[in-house]
Amino acid sequence: MSAGFPSLKSSALKRFNRDFVVTLEKGVPKSVTGIRAEKSLKQLFIEKKAKEVGAAYPQLGIYSPPWGNEKRCSPHTEKVGRGVPGCPECWRESKAWASTDAWGMRHNFDLAIRDPESEEAIVLEVKMFVSDRNPNGEMQRFLGQLLLARSKHPIVTGICGRTAQANMGFCRDTERVRAWGLHLGVELIFLDVS
Repeated sequence: MSAGFPSLKSSALKRFNRDFVVTLEKGVPKSVTGIRAEKSLKQLFIEKKAKEVGAAYPQLGIYSPPWGNEKRCSPHTEKVGRGVPGCPECWRESKAWASTDAWGMRHNFDLAIRDPESEEAIVLEVKMFVSDRNPNGEMQRFLGQLLLARSKHPIVTGICGRTAQANMGFCRDTERVRAWGLHLGVELIFLDVS
């Protein structure tokens, strides 16, 4: 890793990340329907898969938005360091350690998986591109969000769903950018959700 970036010590987080990436790289099954926007990609696929993979790692906490859920974990598990997906209190309290505070702003991320023993976390940022136009600005913003996360966390996963095929005429440097991301500790995953 490059100097100045945190490195991952938690073997459980390393294994979770490996299993989660392998799961996501299989793609979105045709049986998963209703993904039309970023929120539905997060709810119907990403968070569901994180919970499925996380079941093998009960020592890790998964922190996800409550999406209107008012049910709280009981007893409140954040006190012992294990977040419960969808718990509004766990999600709110995760901001203190998961977000990157820089330039007078708080930069939040979409999902966090934390090892309470090492106090390390993996954070995920999810974007969804829903048209056939080239979303250059959104893509650049997405990469910036990943770098903000990487400044604080040892592994960052960027997941980008798209409803249209990529313009294959503009893929010359894709593998170079992917390798650059891996070198920095940023995993980039693109999902076809058409």
